[in-house]
Amino acid sequence: MRRQIVSWTFLFILMLAGCDLDSSSDNSDFGPADSSLMPAAIREMSNTTVRLASGRYAMEEQIRFDAGSKLVLEGSGSGMGANATILDFALYSAAVSDARALSVRGGVTVKNLTIINVGNRAADLRTGTLDNPSGDPVTFSNVWFIDCKVGLKTTGGRTVGTPDVPMIVKNCVFAVTSDYPFSETDKPIDFRDTTYAEFDHCDFIGDKELIKFQLDDPDDAPNTGPAVTIKNSILVTFNGSGEKVLDIRVGNLTLLASVLWDFSSNDNINRSGDGSISESSTVAGNPLYLNAASDTGASNLNVNLRTGSPAIGLGTDNKNAGAVAKDTDFGGR
Repeated sequence: MRRQIVSWTFLFILMLAGCDLDSSSDNSDFGPADSSLMPAAIREMSNTTVRLASGRYAMEEQIRFDAGSKLVLEGSGSGMGANATILDFALYSAAVSDARALSVRGGVTVKNLTIINVGNRAADLRTGTLDNPSGDPVTFSNVWFIDCKVGLKTTGGRTVGTPDVPMIVKNCVFAVTSDYPFSETDKPIDFRDTTYAEFDHCDFIGDKELIKFQLDDPDDAPNTGPAVTIKNSILVTFNGSGEKVLDIRVGNLTLLASVLWDFSSNDNINRSGDGSISESSTVAGNPLYLNAASDTGASNLNVNLRTGSPAIGLGTDNKNAGAVAKDTDFGGR
């Protein structure tokens, strides 16, 4: 009887959310008015494309993707404009000190949206463990992570990806703006233990640190630390002087065809740690963003490139490095 009550409860939630419950359908639609219903409804779904209309969603709970759910969470667009899908976790972060906006426990694709104002982790990645890594595909495509204390994080012996099926992050922006609402910043990427990921055409715009690799369980084997490739991307920090901007304590970070710059020192960014950093075709230089300075607010952030940017045409695909992967500078767009 209890199971039947729960089933009817979620049926009612899905109906309120405007979802098509026909058995032949594999799509569900939500709008900003469904913010409070959406997390519970998504948790009950599997093999579904969850489409989010444009607008700002006042999120009061995390969105959790469980193992085997095989969901696609698709917005109408990233960025901060009128046509973007913006998941604002300010209310959730105010209520939960260890806020984790997305709990990724199974394969999922998240694309074409913005996640903003997360007091801890924008995405808590835990699809596998050290002794049982998961090959469930995890993809973030055209997602903006704005004013989040941490963008992507693995921790506590939990991992994401395998050597054959790494997590894919493409055309994404990780940025701290002058509107950052929390007491201190952390870093866009914080990976622990054996994690596999590939970043392609991304922007990392941080206050201090950008990336950290370390071991939570050094005595557990196999545990050689993260193995991550970042290519065709831009990495900048505003206050990196004296900081461990790339803090690679273990594992391996490969940088390909990317621009790196520290605005506080007007120089290349600091690298530290006993892990391995290998580089090819990287450039130290101001990327000349159209509007991405330390005093730029979230609504004005613009990662298009000005004429003369060293990122123009730098990519291994002959496109611009960074999330806006065009083949010309801003003046030609």
